[in-house]
Amino acid sequence: MEHLAEAKRILSNYCSTFNEFCSKYIKLIEESSLLIAKARVDDLMWKKDYTGIDSGIFEMIRKLIYMYSRYIAGFYLTSEDRVAVKILRKVSIGRMSLNRGEVVFLPLREALALSLADLAMPVRSNLIKLQKSVQIEMEEDKGGQER
Repeated sequence: MEHLAEAKRILSNYCSTFNEFCSKYIKLIEESSLLIAKARVDDLMWKKDYTGIDSGIFEMIRKLIYMYSRYIAGFYLTSEDRVAVKILRKVSIGRMSLNRGEVVFLPLREALALSLADLAMPVRSNLIKLQKSVQIEMEEDKGGQER
């Protein structure tokens, strides 16, 4: 990371006028930064005890992966390509103003973005409620047979 800070300093000192050298240098920094970011994600992604300056980024990535996996599994209430979310705080999306407690269907991208920002939370599908209900009934039936 220190090398990237040094590279940024060099960039500002030697690339005050944009030329071919600067263009190649910027491309090299971008590629190096991308490789470092990918390596850090691979290394630190699931370490919840990590407390570095970028720990919040990893927390957001973990949350995004968790929510996306639940979406794929069908655990959220959906309609076509939209996900139901319950609004947690007043928020405006374009011309639409949403109040706390409202439930609306939003495109997946917007639903995830609002959820990551703690402005909304996805609504569970009936499948999850049904699964819990069936589990309870099965446990009750099992208990009755053992008597």
